[in-house]
Amino acid sequence: MLEFVDEIQPLDDRWTQWAASRRPTPVWLARVHTSDEVDRYVGAYVTPAEVVLGLRGWDDADEGLDPEPFALFDIEKLVRMMLHQSGLAFEALCAAQSLGALDVPARELARAAVTHEILSYYRDVTAVLETGNREGWRWRTLMTGALLAQQGVVSHAMPTLCRMLGAGAEPSATEVVRLRTALASSPHLPETPADYDLLNAFVVASRLASR
Repeated sequence: MLEFVDEIQPLDDRWTQWAASRRPTPVWLARVHTSDEVDRYVGAYVTPAEVVLGLRGWDDADEGLDPEPFALFDIEKLVRMMLHQSGLAFEALCAAQSLGALDVPARELARAAVTHEILSYYRDVTAVLETGNREGWRWRTLMTGALLAQQGVVSHAMPTLCRMLGAGAEPSATEVVRLRTALASSPHLPETPADYDLLNAFVVASRLASR
């Protein structure tokens, strides 16, 4: 069972206006840090059942760069990504900044789908991290992964991560080795999704409720 310690903060108003202007309208949007220079906004929309079950062609993803890099996914695709332990889907569903008026219980979906295999994402992303590396987001990512592996706790906040892991704000050789070692085990993460039925029911209900 995942525990979340970061309170969710709303995205600024421009994203609310942006979402309202799009078709299909996103039902959820979150800010994801994938580099120190550019944030990515990942969200979900719901394709109506009559489209999915009919003859019309439909897209399960929508990506662009305006106003900033974004990737929107049909809700079923996003949940399937999470079931395949996608690091992007997990980071987005657990994000600390997201669009208000949510119809998507994002963290509950992450909790229901996550398994120990998600740690492969954290190992891969931080494999190039070295002492003195200026890519601070990789250091944050390593700490997030280590805390997840050690305690089943999710945080993206540097002060919280440093306090809970007893680590510094910048990587040292000793700390990099220690946290990478933590990523090698996952006593707090399940081997299989905890609640597949919840995920299935959510996708079905979302699809049927869409117009």
